[in-house]
Amino acid sequence: MLTGTPITDSTEDFYESMELLGVKKGDEEKYVSYLKSSFCEIDYMGSDIDGFGWRVETVPLPEDFVSPYKMSVETSGGESFYTKAIQVVLSSHVKQDLAIARVTQAMKKDDGSRFFIYCNRLGKDGIDYISEEIDRITGKKPCIITSRIGRSLTVDDINKARVIVGSLASNEGISINGLKQVHIITPHWNISQTRQAIGRGTRFKVGEKSLPIEVYCYAAYHEKVEPDPMYSIDLYEYKKSFDKDRASRQLLDKFTSLLPSGGKDQVEPQVVDMFEDLMYYGELGIAGSSKEKLESLVDTFAMAEN
Repeated sequence: MLTGTPITDSTEDFYESMELLGVKKGDEEKYVSYLKSSFCEIDYMGSDIDGFGWRVETVPLPEDFVSPYKMSVETSGGESFYTKAIQVVLSSHVKQDLAIARVTQAMKKDDGSRFFIYCNRLGKDGIDYISEEIDRITGKKPCIITSRIGRSLTVDDINKARVIVGSLASNEGISINGLKQVHIITPHWNISQTRQAIGRGTRFKVGEKSLPIEVYCYAAYHEKVEPDPMYSIDLYEYKKSFDKDRASRQLLDKFTSLLPSGGKDQVEPQVVDMFEDLMYYGELGIAGSSKEKLESLVDTFAMAEN
């Protein structure tokens, strides 16, 4: 039985589940081996930038794309501004090409190392481009994990491939052993999603002497490196996601400080679940069901303070 839920933190919960299979309390040691996965070290590559949670690999935009990028920033309004700026950056292929070059160069060593490239964009500027280029350069087709692949993908497909290219569909339920490098082409507005992508290859440590996994989080820019959409939509997206994560964690600290000495244990479990859901997805204050949850959370604050 494999599980990625918090049940792995409690052997008692696990054994209770085993009782459903006929394993009686006290006999579990005859049948059960309990293992908790350990995590590989992560070595973030690139530059340190103030206010960021980790190093980022900055890549200058090609000269031909600077003018279109500036135009997309200066002429677009509302949400379309972000969409157009991101599209211009992806259409330059500057991030994809650098990731492909690093992967294909490392593959020449033929030491069995494996590589994961995350890109939440399909088509000619995203996963299709990356996959076709790797196949063209190395003669080896990468394993592709996207929602359009669906259930046709097997564990063997993943285990046999030296290069795995995945979209948001690869973020949960998939662990990739033996990775040497992880490449993040597209950041996410919620840092939890980026962490999920990185976590595909860091879940299992192979021996005590295993080297840290190299993680490249790419950010294209022009003129100067600054987390501002005028110069880099990627750095701006990373900065926003880090800020949201920091704010949600500060709210968690406030939340727990207002509770009785027992902390979370003295609060209704559904209230804790509600808050952690908001923190995990970074949806604090966003419309819809999250807004209703936040309003309930404010009521909880008020009751705790009273």
